Formats: sequence, C-alpha cells, structure tokens
Amino acid sequence: MAQWQTRVVDAVTRHTPTVASNRVTASAYDDQLTRLSAENFADATSAKVVFGEGEGRSWSVFIGPAVDPPRADVCDRALRYVVLSCSAASDPATGDLTVQTVILTIKRPGIASADVYETRTDAFAVARRNPSRVRFEHTVRVLRAGGSLSQVTETVYGTNDLNPASAFAIPPSALTALAADPSLDVDLDG
Repeated sequence: MAQWQTRVVDAVTRHTPTVASNRVTASAYDDQLTRLSAENFADATSAKVVFGEGEGRSWSVFIGPAVDPPRADVCDRALRYVVLSCSAASDPATGDLTVQTVILTIKRPGIASADVYETRTDAFAVARRNPSRVRFEHTVRVLRAGGSLSQVTETVYGTNDLNPASAFAIPPSALTALAADPSLDVDLDG
C-alpha cells in the first residue's frame, strides 16, 4: 500500500463515523491528472479514495496539489453550480483556506453509458418531479498555504428528501476535521 493510502485510511478512521459500504476504490493520478495503474501508485502526484462508489450514497477523499491559490472570494466564483450553501474561512495563523459547499446537480437523461450530472436553473423543479435524478454534494476543501489540497465530499444520489441537511449522513464537523487533518497535508510528488 502506498504511503498516501495509509494516510487517508488512518485519517478517515480518526474523523468519520462508519458509513456502511461494500465498495472502496483508490485511484492515483500523475501531474497531468492521468489515472495511474495500481503498480504505479508510488508515482502519484494526487490521489482519491471513494467509499461506496456506485451506491446511493458515497464519499471521497482527494489529496494533491491545489490548482488555484487560495482565494477568500471562492464562494462568489462558484456560479457554475446550483450552490445551496458556501462558506470560506481563512486561518490567519497558517494561511490555509477552508471552503465548505453544498451543491445540487441533476442527472442528464438519455445517456445510458455514463452518469452525467449537470447544473440547471430549474434544478429544484426537476428534482421535485423526478427525485431519482438528484445529486447533492457536500464538500469541504482545505487549500493549504503550502500549495496542497485536501478535499472530502459526501454525495447523495436520488433522494426524495430535497433538504440536503437531512440527506447527508456525515456531520459537517467530521468532514471539516478530516479535510483539515494534518496527515493529509502531503506532497505526493516530494
């Protein structure tokens, strides 16, 4: 097991409640975000572990370099999503920026080969008519001043409950604690 896998599993064990899942997948990527084969995981510059992929609820942990430098106005720039909530807070001691978002997307109909979700201005109307097409995502990103990113996302698919606060199983405090865990501040390329 690569060192980053151990760090992610250890941090998950410390911070999140048990979320039932029979499926755990790990992916590693090079600096061009090309997915690497398992035998090349040690060469990764970023990595993602998904718990519950393909189930009605999943959550993931991503670690790697931050593509953009931390910006406090990140919520103002999140217009491409149906953003239900967004908050950003800088830590003056470290310079880290923590961003927490809840978004709603709708599954695009008619594409059998892949699950493609999109943002729509009529997202709530579509969700009320066909809740099976709903996807809520609660994401906490920690953009570290040193240039790394830790991101934790809980995703809920096809829920009849259009109140995201009751749809999510993992408390926001647990997502935040996991994303901010110092063991995830890792330079996979170093």
